[in-house]
Amino acid sequence: DYSADKLHALSDYFFCSTFLSYGNIKLNNKLNSFSKYKLCKFKKIGSPKIKNFIKKNNVKNYDLTKKVVFPVNITCGIIRTKLVMASAERCSLIKDIFEILKKDLNNVIVKLYPNINNSFIEQMYPVKFILNQYNKFKICELDFLSSIKKHKPGLIIIEEISTPLYDSIPFNCEIICFTEPLTRIKSDLRIKLEKRIHFVKDVKEFEEKYNLFLNNKLLRKRDNDFLNVEIINNDIS
Repeated sequence: DYSADKLHALSDYFFCSTFLSYGNIKLNNKLNSFSKYKLCKFKKIGSPKIKNFIKKNNVKNYDLTKKVVFPVNITCGIIRTKLVMASAERCSLIKDIFEILKKDLNNVIVKLYPNINNSFIEQMYPVKFILNQYNKFKICELDFLSSIKKHKPGLIIIEEISTPLYDSIPFNCEIICFTEPLTRIKSDLRIKLEKRIHFVKDVKEFEEKYNLFLNNKLLRKRDNDFLNVEIINNDIS
């Protein structure tokens, strides 16, 4: 997104020789810093992690289920690399999502950070306290890709545009992702992602999409354009 470009410029673009990226990086040359100063070279490599996982696992060949995997990404007290919703608002959003997911308790798997200690929970991971109110949800602490492989969900819920979104794309499932007004996706990437992702801007839109999923009426999105070009780094769709 655009805000990440500015931060990468301060930490990488001006100070390294080569920057490795998912896909092609198109900077906003209207910004003086990008047009006046020498930048590093950009090399598009896709995601080695995803590519290796796909080689070792048949991510497409499984029967769709009613299972829902929700990787809760919320933390606090950590320096974040982009502008996102404030922690109090994020906590409220998580609670609202949990309330909606209560409709189908038996099929909901909440994916937490793996191997976290009590100190981390107390200082930086408020979702553990929120989950105390929803103790019937199933909990998974595997890494995210292993979690998807194990549970084979029909739906993955992403509460912000972040790495779990891109990790979800290769799998044979629907993806609902919340957008944020402060995180602007570049227009060319947004067009590709919208062919694969169900974007929602608020809880009301999410509940509408979720109800469609429960009733087998959610539009099936399986376009591979973003996967092939930006993640696998194969320009042939």
